[in-house]
Amino acid sequence: MKRYILLLCLALALVSCSDSKDSNNDNQETASSGRKVLKSLGMEFVLIPSGTFTMGCNEKPETCNSDELPQHQVTLTRPFNSRRSSNDFYMQTTEVTQKQWQEVMGSNPSQHRDPQGPVEMVTWEDARDFVDRLNQLEPDWDFRLPTEAEWEYACRAGTTTKYNFGSSDSDLVKYGWVAKNAYFTATEKFAHKVAQKPPNAWGLYDMHGNVSEWCQDWTRDYISEPVINPKGPTSGTLRVFRGCSWGSDEKPCWSSYRGNNYTNYRCEFLGLRLAFSPRD
Repeated sequence: MKRYILLLCLALALVSCSDSKDSNNDNQETASSGRKVLKSLGMEFVLIPSGTFTMGCNEKPETCNSDELPQHQVTLTRPFNSRRSSNDFYMQTTEVTQKQWQEVMGSNPSQHRDPQGPVEMVTWEDARDFVDRLNQLEPDWDFRLPTEAEWEYACRAGTTTKYNFGSSDSDLVKYGWVAKNAYFTATEKFAHKVAQKPPNAWGLYDMHGNVSEWCQDWTRDYISEPVINPKGPTSGTLRVFRGCSWGSDEKPCWSSYRGNNYTNYRCEFLGLRLAFSPRD
């Protein structure tokens, strides 16, 4: 019996240390964009490959906001100054939930309470503190807010259309919680449980709707020249947020739409989603 237990333990150790491509444990599975990892606190992340895309509004210029222009080529090679040899990064498949926030921070600031709903009423400063505490709990991983460029790249998931599912305004309610199916209704005036709508091609939920999401960057003006790993200015007044919310009409839900506000701003339409790079 002792010999059997020893062999079993050795086998389990080999499985846990094997390459992720061969691992069948509950923490890893294959997704359309690569490896999907389930981390602590029930957080799930999907591997986002490095690549190049066109950032900014690709509709008729007169319909674009001025800060969405000019369109420009962005290449993401080593997001977040990763300490690893790979050029890829990971994006959380959902917005940070109230349950996840509560377990890390010990409180829930949200206006509409639902453990599986996205945390809201958080400032950029709150989001930064959440990331810092989570990194203390999970020292093997480098959690961060995504940069603005990473967010749009992940949202688009290879598309060049108005939304990551196409350009039909009428289809928006099929893919996200927005004003038409939330704020303007009699009984749905709140952010909803995450992952209730279809994900984009890379397995990310609620990139259009539910809550807008803080990014790492200070606001910057676009330039027409190609850029590599843009991170925004080193200082500023306003931090970027991306994505629309349950109170938004169609235009703020475009993949190219940009929002910003002060670091101490909070409202029931604003939350966050994390990204990370494993440490070598």
